[in-house]
Amino acid sequence: MRVAVPIVIVVLLAGTARADDRERRVLFSAPLVLGYDNLRDAFVWGARPELLVAWDRIDDQGFDHLGTAGFGFGLYGEVDRVSGDTALGAGGTFMRYQHGWGYGPSVGVYEVGDEDGVAVSLFFGARDLFVLEHTDLPFGFRIEGRFGNEPVMGDVQTVMLTADLDLPVGLALAAEAIGSIGGGD
Repeated sequence: MRVAVPIVIVVLLAGTARADDRERRVLFSAPLVLGYDNLRDAFVWGARPELLVAWDRIDDQGFDHLGTAGFGFGLYGEVDRVSGDTALGAGGTFMRYQHGWGYGPSVGVYEVGDEDGVAVSLFFGARDLFVLEHTDLPFGFRIEGRFGNEPVMGDVQTVMLTADLDLPVGLALAAEAIGSIGGGD
């Protein structure tokens, strides 16, 4: 964890030096995480809030999120439930997006039960598709590998496949579903 913080700070500073001709935004997201852990053969659920500093290259028409291409660097925290254990994690993330879609690798540390180690993940999905002033509403898929430092069962390597759904998007979808079940239009 002590090594991760200076690395993230250097990456953020390097990104600001390269982004002089871009519009800068600070974005927050709080996606729900739902998925599967292959090592524990268990369902995973939790939350993974992120804070990104993003730089947008705006098209000739002015600011339009579907015409915007950009990138961002930031930090994430993660709280998951796996097989009755709580997993905690934190790290740095990079995001590249264009026309409302994006991808982004993340690297961090985690702890679950007696195991701790390094987590590496890759997100694919909608990013910057819905524009709210300082809120990013990501939804998509993330594949994550966890490599333990203090293995419980030999050299622990966990692969998780999760779906990320931002809380406001999830609430809007739930409200729409309840409205349609309740006989709404």
